[in-house]
Amino acid sequence: RNLFERYGDVQAFGVNQIVLQKEHWYKPGGGISETMNQYAALYGIYDLTLFVDTEVKVISVNTKDPAGNTLDTSAIYGQNFAHTTWFRDAMAGKFLSTKALTGTVVEDVYADPMVQKLYKNNGLTVGFSAPVKDQDGKTIGVWKNYARFSLVEDMVMAEYETLQSENLKTAEFTLLDSQGRVIVNCDPANNGGALKRDTDGVIFKINLAERGVEAAKLAIQGNMGFARTQHSTNESWQTCGFAHAQGAMGYAGLNWSMLVRVAEADTGATVTAIRAQVAGAVGVCGLLVGLVAWYVARGFVKPINLLRDRVNDIAQ
Repeated sequence: RNLFERYGDVQAFGVNQIVLQKEHWYKPGGGISETMNQYAALYGIYDLTLFVDTEVKVISVNTKDPAGNTLDTSAIYGQNFAHTTWFRDAMAGKFLSTKALTGTVVEDVYADPMVQKLYKNNGLTVGFSAPVKDQDGKTIGVWKNYARFSLVEDMVMAEYETLQSENLKTAEFTLLDSQGRVIVNCDPANNGGALKRDTDGVIFKINLAERGVEAAKLAIQGNMGFARTQHSTNESWQTCGFAHAQGAMGYAGLNWSMLVRVAEADTGATVTAIRAQVAGAVGVCGLLVGLVAWYVARGFVKPINLLRDRVNDIAQ
């Protein structure tokens, strides 16, 4: 649902009337850049917003990050994006489309060199690009939003903390891309409960489907369910739930899959606790049903007794 909103953002940004004011084109820090800075601050998730013309010359790029800090993006104006898939697909109309939504090119998560250099981090980005048209409907360029992947990581971490609060201390979350490669790794056994953002060792490098993890193979094929798996490090048995993302609200999604694995000892204890709660609830319900039945029966018996006594009186 969150990425569905990002799908529409890039199209909405591109219809801002300032993009038609060509006196602002190719001017670092000009009016379009200021508008981009406002979008970055308002949404808080776009590391870069880029607007290029049909000749792939950079028209404008933001000069501040979402927190309002200055970014030296001047070197981006000299770059050529003609070779990029996002530009070619946007110009050719090759969008991630459904019956409900179309108009945006969506790139699966990747490490973007420009983001890495500017933010000095791993540069993990989900790209959203869309054509920008003039008042006559003619394409005049392409707008691209570089959404920071931490928005997805934060969602995973929030769910991890929820299971922690439910005493499932060994829970681990693994988000896979369409091929089965790990793109989010939250494994307390190896990472102290933290998300692993090591793009050199795990992210993009380990493919669980190719490694023969049955749950991963089933998930990337579009299935959901559960399985019994072994931990890759200590070979202990785990209960694994898996699901394939189906998209939302007309957004097709990127065919990601989620694995949630918990040590069998933890899930066994949870099942026992649930059974105890169910047994207690059944006992209470049984008692309540008995009391209600007694009360209802008493309500029926009383008028019957009165009727019987009346009949006896008449008979005498």
